Amino acid sequence: MKILRRIIGIILLLGALLGIALSVGGVIYGRQAIDLAGQGIDSSLLLAGDSLVAVENTLLLAKSSVADVNTSMVTVQKTATDVATTVNDTRPLLQTVNTVATQDVPTSIEAVQDAVPNIVEVAGVVDTTLTSLSNFSNSQSIPVPIPSLGFGLKPVELEIPFSFDLGIDYEPTVPFDSAVEQVGSSLDGLPDRLRTLEKDLLVADANMALISADILNVSVDLGTINQRIAEISPLLDEYIRIVNQIKDALGDVRAQIAAQLDTAKLVVLIIMIWIGLGNLAPLYLGLELVTGRRDPKGVSEEMADKLEALENKIEAVEAEVENDNEA
Repeated sequence: MKILRRIIGIILLLGALLGIALSVGGVIYGRQAIDLAGQGIDSSLLLAGDSLVAVENTLLLAKSSVADVNTSMVTVQKTATDVATTVNDTRPLLQTVNTVATQDVPTSIEAVQDAVPNIVEVAGVVDTTLTSLSNFSNSQSIPVPIPSLGFGLKPVELEIPFSFDLGIDYEPTVPFDSAVEQVGSSLDGLPDRLRTLEKDLLVADANMALISADILNVSVDLGTINQRIAEISPLLDEYIRIVNQIKDALGDVRAQIAAQLDTAKLVVLIIMIWIGLGNLAPLYLGLELVTGRRDPKGVSEEMADKLEALENKIEAVEAEVENDNEA
């Protein structure tokens, strides 16, 4: 019976010590585990907060870029509209140039060419006249008698040279009529060449009309794109507001998690203390059973009956084992 009580006492003692060690280790390592978990969660939340800050900065930069693009698009749209208007306003000038270059100027040149023979004839007369007038000159001496003044002097007759012309110096390298004839010859074929420009000028006018319409369509498209770009800014403001709300929520979550971790550490401490306190009774009982200070008579009748039944079973098992060994 004493050996059985000591065995039971040792079992109770070891179980109690294990429970107390578990409670002490739970207090130490449990709180450390909670702190590590809290640090990991807090680091993750901090990283998420930093990421949200980066997202907010990116959204702000995108908003600024959208504003710049919007302003640039307005300028480009206005420029495109002005270019389209300018091109369209240039068409009347091109049409006038077409009329003058392909109709009026060729007609005038042909009229000049028709008049060139008469002008050449007149130029020949003019050239001959100017040559004659240039060659006209006269040189002679005028005698001037000087009477005697007495004193034995004789009368003297002096001759004074005299020449004159018309003051015309005409000696061209190319005669006037030849120059006029060369001008007329240089105009040969020019009216026909100018008339051939009409087709090209008409094509240019049509192209300018097409370009003006295309640029105007581009201006309209730019206006539509600019309007859609302008709608992005409110969306970015909404995203920035949501990001700020999430940042605030993360701050609240961090505070709540810190409070909950403190509560968890307190709960772990209470549970481990409860487990440790719960093992004090088995520890005390095990010590008394091991040291022999626990008298079965001092135990309650129910406990004594259970111990007696357990001892009887152990004795029966031992007897069976001895019988089997003898057999």
